[in-house]
Amino acid sequence: MNALRQFTVLLVAMAIGLGACPMAVDKTATVKSEFAFLKKLGISPARGIVLLDSLDRECNIDFNDVLLLDRDEQALPLLGKVIDVAGDPNQVDVMNYLVGVKALPGNYTLAAFERVYAESMAAYVGIYDAQGELIDFMNCGTWFQDVPLWEEGDSFNAVYRKKALLKFGAPGEFYIERCMGEYTGSAVEPDFRFAVNGCRWEIKKTFRYMVDAAGHIVLMRVVCNKSNDVTADASLRDKIDEIARLPLSAGKECLDRINRLATYSEQVRLGSGNADACNGLYDLAWLLSERYTFDPQLVLAWVASHRDVGKYKLTRVFKFIYEEGILPKDGLVKDTERMRDPEARRYIEQLTAQWGPRYAVG
Repeated sequence: MNALRQFTVLLVAMAIGLGACPMAVDKTATVKSEFAFLKKLGISPARGIVLLDSLDRECNIDFNDVLLLDRDEQALPLLGKVIDVAGDPNQVDVMNYLVGVKALPGNYTLAAFERVYAESMAAYVGIYDAQGELIDFMNCGTWFQDVPLWEEGDSFNAVYRKKALLKFGAPGEFYIERCMGEYTGSAVEPDFRFAVNGCRWEIKKTFRYMVDAAGHIVLMRVVCNKSNDVTADASLRDKIDEIARLPLSAGKECLDRINRLATYSEQVRLGSGNADACNGLYDLAWLLSERYTFDPQLVLAWVASHRDVGKYKLTRVFKFIYEEGILPKDGLVKDTERMRDPEARRYIEQLTAQWGPRYAVG
């Protein structure tokens, strides 16, 4: 009887343990896909875009083996749930590229995107089910970008570089190896790509993810390796960048971490008159504005349930978004009207009634 009881207790303990973990995928299942939902959008993934083991955009920054998406017929169905793809109809300098796809267990598909603006770019990963429904989504920073650091007059001998290498491990698992730093060197003709010959500081991080049985991205582990001469500003940017790489399904954790950084970092100055370019408040505001675009109701619910403005600094960052005109106030008004909790809606209406551009006339 004692042996039977011990066996029963063991089974219960195992069940509790399994219930506390993300639903695992079957790593032994055969993974294949015809990418039918992409074909319905007129996208036929070519050999160069179907990813085998990695995606390295540094090796192909000329957009030779990627697909430019039609804004209305392709980009909007794939990304419109989380990004304002339509935007300003007169803004013709924004291009959306599908740079890679990978079949995952459970009939899911990982799709990697690059969104290119006039002077910048952004990288994203989305998880889609067999019908093409977006299940989860995450910001990957940039796949590869060099920002010139002009020094000593007009000399171009240093860059701030960010790179993200997407790699696949066991079925249902992927890694993002992100490297950021300042490097010295020179631009080499004929295409003037920057050839590195030295490093001022560097931070390397490996983000390990899995896609669970529900199609959600789960951040499993982060491994960091940094040089000793990393500046304080670079360290703050690194912390903000790490928060940005949390998936859409980890929205509350993302907001909690923004709040902690805004509350405890000495580099995030929240007082009036301190909105200078070196203030970490700007970077946090851009991060929070992106999260708000992803899921407005989640951000509004978080603010409504954390009402001690002196204690919860995320609210101050949220206000800064509208003081600086990062997001339009009319969108906030419409999103507030959609709140289902009447008491929470009244609180947000009263809190944000006077929010707006700090230099507005009238």
